[in-house]
Amino acid sequence: MAKWRPIFKIEGVVVPIPDEYSQSIEDLSSEDTGRTLDGKFHKDVIAIKSTVPFSWSKLEWSVAAKLANAIDGKSVLNVSYIDVRNPYTNTSKEIYVGKRDFTPVQFDDDGKVYWSVAFSEIEI
Repeated sequence: MAKWRPIFKIEGVVVPIPDEYSQSIEDLSSEDTGRTLDGKFHKDVIAIKSTVPFSWSKLEWSVAAKLANAIDGKSVLNVSYIDVRNPYTNTSKEIYVGKRDFTPVQFDDDGKVYWSVAFSEIEI
């Protein structure tokens, strides 16, 4: 049997495993959520959504460019990543991306340039 390996893919572009990766899971509640006059809290969960911040400390320029071009101008993106709720499985989701940070971090003598890259994927 083949050994399982995590795959991180954004709009079909396979990217290296992020240097920093976390997952924030949030319940979205209806407007009926809140405390009643007797002091009890009532929560009406209408959806559960994830936000996944990714960052790489050093990506070669062509890889960083592929990633930037795959994301730019898209309102909906398809991604594959690991989700704590699905052990040893690559999870696919539709997401959107807000602000993206790309910073050149290394200029080699041979002309190569490396970039740090950071952004968050927010589940639709």
